[in-house]
Amino acid sequence: MLTDTIGALATAPGRSALAIVRISGPEAIAIADRVFQPANRLSAMPSQTCAVGHIMDGADEIDQVVATVFRAPHSYTGEDSVEISCHGGPLVSARILELLWREGARPAREGEFTLRAFLSGKMDLTQAEAVEALIQARSTAGARAALRVLGGGLGRALDACLEALTGALVLVESQLDLDEDAAADPEEVATGTGARRELDSVGSILSQEHARLESLLAGSRTGRLLEEGMKVALVGRPNAGKSSLFNAFLSRDRAIVSPEPGTTRDALEGWVEWDGVPVAILDTAGLRSPETQIEQEGIRRTREAIASAAIVILVVDISRGNPGDIESEIADLDCAAEAVVVALHKWDLAQSSHQASSRGHVDNWLQRRADEKTGPGAGNGWRAAAQGGIPSSVVGKPGVEDLRNAVKQRLVAGVGDPEETVVVGERQRHLLKEAQGSIARAGTLWERGAGGELVAFELRSGLDKLGELMGRRVGPLVLDRIFSRFCVGK
Repeated sequence: MLTDTIGALATAPGRSALAIVRISGPEAIAIADRVFQPANRLSAMPSQTCAVGHIMDGADEIDQVVATVFRAPHSYTGEDSVEISCHGGPLVSARILELLWREGARPAREGEFTLRAFLSGKMDLTQAEAVEALIQARSTAGARAALRVLGGGLGRALDACLEALTGALVLVESQLDLDEDAAADPEEVATGTGARRELDSVGSILSQEHARLESLLAGSRTGRLLEEGMKVALVGRPNAGKSSLFNAFLSRDRAIVSPEPGTTRDALEGWVEWDGVPVAILDTAGLRSPETQIEQEGIRRTREAIASAAIVILVVDISRGNPGDIESEIADLDCAAEAVVVALHKWDLAQSSHQASSRGHVDNWLQRRADEKTGPGAGNGWRAAAQGGIPSSVVGKPGVEDLRNAVKQRLVAGVGDPEETVVVGERQRHLLKEAQGSIARAGTLWERGAGGELVAFELRSGLDKLGELMGRRVGPLVLDRIFSRFCVGK
């Protein structure tokens, strides 16, 4: 496969000022030179230099371009490569690619450029996966986390861990050899005294590396939130103002707003970034006794949104009726304590008496919910986490900033420190957890004085998982599965 020369569009398809066509492989420079004018210009150029010229299909000029030459090993893939910067638009880049394929290149598969970079030793597998994570990042914090992995942050931590654990395994296996020798010849016991002293360090090594992996795992949980986003569900009765709040949070008209009840039948989703954290805002169907099968399905999906949300904003319209009847707004709201934020919505339209009494009614409702969940007198933690109602309005004062800030603070508190994240993707998290479990079991067995064979088995298992994580013990099927998620030009 590495003997082929591959080509693909490296920029997004569609209309743009510029597009980049990339080719890589042993014949990349020669193939590009055959279609580039002035003739033989690229073959004479040193690495990391560029030239202005024309791409020619025989006597037919396709485009004026800038061609950059990268000679092995000083390229993204580690192979000879050429990047042709042409005018944007699908027609020009497509004609250049067709010409390159006629000259001997073939279309690149998904992720094949990065796969070649991995196979040529330009990056380990954690860094290769970080390339895709960076492309798919939904937030600034997520992009920074991917860059840390791409820069070798995870690889350096795992290299140190692998070295320490390998040393521990050598000591344990040396002890096994000594035990076998002693069983065969008791006089050999004396010669192994120094080696046995070294075994005292095994326990501390296992404890230290277990702590290192646990720290990486803690950061990986934050990484998952940065990749998947945190869900915030707007919940309440029909016409409480959920869709208006949804549009205000997104700063655009995403949801239809109407005074007619039941306008929102399905959960709408919109993405924002708050303080570096990607947030999925969900506008849900109003909760009430369903009159039709469509309403019943919409309410079922609302329940699903509540169950999956990190934060539930209970939107209460205090401009109508008795604000003291808040518990009837959504009597069976079932979510974690820290997930509740009550929006006293349409504050600008409410009578002053309603404004004054609404906070107290919300406090009473929250305390009753706390007592229901934890027993009378034991719900202070739930109550404190839920906090009182927050006035909001989308047309007049106080606006939605106070509500937005309350939700942001709760979200950021639940994410952890994004700057400590050096793990991206579910494969990395899974293997890291498996390795950490093996090292934890090895440490427990060692402390209990279990047989060295069991400790060595768990150590080898942990080392295998870490090696697989970095790409040192993976087969072609695993690589195909990983790189098939990439875009073609990367």
